[in-house]
Amino acid sequence: MKLNFREKGIPKWIRHRLLVLFLIFTGALIVFQILLNLGEEEKKVTMAEATLPLVGVQTYDHTMGELHGYRTQMDACYMRDALIPLDSKRKMDLTINTYGYDVDSVSYEVRSLDTQRKIADTKVSDWNKDGNTWTKSLQIENLVDEGQEYLFILKLHCKSDDLYYYTRITLPEETYAKKCLEFTDSFHNVSMSDQYELLASYIEPADYTDKNDLGNVNINSSIDQIGWRGFAGKQVGDPLVSFTDINDTYASLVYTYQMAEEADGATNYYNVEEYYKVRYTDQQIYLLDYQRSMEQIIDTASVNVSGNILSVGVTSDTTGYLSNETGTIVSFVQSGQLFEYNQNKQTFTKVYGFIDDPTDARQSYGQHNIRILNIDETGNMDFVVYGYMNRGQHEGESGIDLYHYDSIKQEAIEQVFIATTHSYQILNADFSDLLYENADGDFYIMMGGTLAKVGLDDLSTKELITNLKSDQYAVSSSGRYVAWMTEDDVADQISIMDLETEKVRTIDAAKGTKIKPLAFMTEDFVYGIANESDISTDAAGSAVYPMAKVEIIDTSSDNFTQLKEYAKDGIYVTGATKSSYTLYLDRVTKQDGTYVTTTQDTIKDTAGEQNKTVSLVKTASDTQGLATTYVMADLEDGQSIHSLAAGDASLATINDTKSISISTTEEQETYFVYVGNRVTLTTQNLNKAIMAADADMGLVVDNQQRYIWNRGKKSYVNAFNDIEASASDRKASTSAGCISAILQSEGISGEVHALLDRGETPMSVLQTSLKDKLVLDLTGCTLSQALYYVSQGTPVYARTGDDAALLIIGYDAANIIVYHSDTDQYTKMSTDNASQVFESAGNVFISYVD
Repeated sequence: MKLNFREKGIPKWIRHRLLVLFLIFTGALIVFQILLNLGEEEKKVTMAEATLPLVGVQTYDHTMGELHGYRTQMDACYMRDALIPLDSKRKMDLTINTYGYDVDSVSYEVRSLDTQRKIADTKVSDWNKDGNTWTKSLQIENLVDEGQEYLFILKLHCKSDDLYYYTRITLPEETYAKKCLEFTDSFHNVSMSDQYELLASYIEPADYTDKNDLGNVNINSSIDQIGWRGFAGKQVGDPLVSFTDINDTYASLVYTYQMAEEADGATNYYNVEEYYKVRYTDQQIYLLDYQRSMEQIIDTASVNVSGNILSVGVTSDTTGYLSNETGTIVSFVQSGQLFEYNQNKQTFTKVYGFIDDPTDARQSYGQHNIRILNIDETGNMDFVVYGYMNRGQHEGESGIDLYHYDSIKQEAIEQVFIATTHSYQILNADFSDLLYENADGDFYIMMGGTLAKVGLDDLSTKELITNLKSDQYAVSSSGRYVAWMTEDDVADQISIMDLETEKVRTIDAAKGTKIKPLAFMTEDFVYGIANESDISTDAAGSAVYPMAKVEIIDTSSDNFTQLKEYAKDGIYVTGATKSSYTLYLDRVTKQDGTYVTTTQDTIKDTAGEQNKTVSLVKTASDTQGLATTYVMADLEDGQSIHSLAAGDASLATINDTKSISISTTEEQETYFVYVGNRVTLTTQNLNKAIMAADADMGLVVDNQQRYIWNRGKKSYVNAFNDIEASASDRKASTSAGCISAILQSEGISGEVHALLDRGETPMSVLQTSLKDKLVLDLTGCTLSQALYYVSQGTPVYARTGDDAALLIIGYDAANIIVYHSDTDQYTKMSTDNASQVFESAGNVFISYVD
């Protein structure tokens, strides 16, 4: 019998059809992938060498400025890197090193600091040329007045483009600037010698400083630290010396140079910057402030790994780093370069950096920084390079360059370049509190109070929030969450946006209260609550918003779970400042109906500190003072580090460079705190700016480059002789009399008491009357800080009680001279007694600048 077996499984015709469908599907996927990635082909590039000319400015037998070229015209009033003192004949010497760049001609402009007034526009010819080196002694026009600062803009007209170089110039009224330079030269040279102990009389050692630290040395350090405490490094060449401020009471200078240290057959290079603030008198020169920072330029071949410890040498206090969750990969920024260490793969990579030759002044120019936005478990990360681009395809531009680093390919892929006309110092202080890229490839940046969204696929830009002052918003540590209010001081509602989704949730104030964003503790939001019954107006007409309670909430929870509440009986919070994992609360108490400053309090973010899987530790070193190490995750049993593979990542672009410009809405009145040539704070809060400048021996300028406040002031000021109030205002109140006396000194008459009776305030009366002045509410400042305005020839209104005030019109070492408008007399008050009187009245001061 013949048996017929039935074939089991899928029939052959169906298998054929499925095969055809599979081939069609596969082909469609390939075509779809090609179409999807059309225009996104990666192109590997090599960072081009620096090409732009370098300009040196010589005066007082020093190179006083080293100017780097910009391919586009910058917002010139913010270019404050150096101040060049002209000699008595208004001369300065220029040296241009063209490096072979094709320069046709040269011209320069001299402008007022606010750029509004052009003083000169001159073509420069007859250069002395020796190969690539051009020299010329410039005679600046007689329109430059003594004691005034001006912008100097040098233009190199080239075959392909124009290049712009910026600095400030001044003709000092006295010759003491050169005397100050001679002193700082001597101090610097002695500190480099074995006679450094001769400098002991100039410094003020303090017990709280770390006596091992050579990376951060200041006037409170030990004499051994000033003298380099056995460090074997030697100075490379002559330092670049730059004045940053010159006035009739002091001068500030910055020395920039490199140290080289021979170690294990290799040369380690260090970037060093010294900041001096000195006061000159006929008797002697006083060192008011001294700071020195040093940071090692890493050579990937000389990095030291021992067990789970990565040693990277001397670093500054501002080192930024991120690690993956398991603590096996760490990325960090040092000397303006980005590195990544992978413990498991035993690789150390320079992800991005301009420096190949540390001695090339163009490569090592330090007006840029890098910020790591995020890092995943494999070491992939997003980062931004911002500021001046030393070399490469954006050489000579200022901007924000967003990159994605692929750790598998070891490629840094450029996503978008955002061009700006702001200097690095302004960028660094202004926008760096919010930079964030979400999972959808959208990039968010806060610039000048505007939150802008950049679509990385189509380069679209959109303003999400505009016209915010610094006190109106707060940003989480990761940048993912931003909280803001639309009102100036306090609000009925705070909005919180999650930039991953752009979803906005709100916090509403309870009845009878107002709320205000203060800060974020990592990702947890901190805001203050003020009772409406506690809100009052001070004598200057400014509202005071004392917050009786501070709450911390979890932004990741749907209902904003409360994590902590801070409240103290009889004490109110007026503001908060975050530093690392600590929140510092500014507080006041109420005395006789007036809010008076009291001690600060702190809130610690212990969870944030504990979440660090890789820690940064500084350990004492015999040769480097304090050396920085990164402590990684513990090695597994049996695991060891055999040899470290070191190298540089490659760069890649996606077809043509994606470059855009972002124009934000008009900025608010903004104050910049400068310490030397660095902007340390940008804020719309004048009181915060003055406090920060006072603490760091700095100065405050606004966005029109007007000098608003300076730590240096004259040692004494005789009483002004043109102070007199009108008879009717003297009879009305001492507050009205003092305002009247200010206006009379400016040639303005009127009945101030009538305006005050109609509800005007001293502040509003002055603002309305002094239209060509910037009237400043100095409430909260100390008497010492307010005396700066007296030293500049401007009286200061000082409240003493309800409708009561004095006018400060002079001072000496122990007293102030005040004008009593009711009696039309001048008297002296001891500074200590006056401070108590003004503090008890809330430290309400008003003055003005031109």
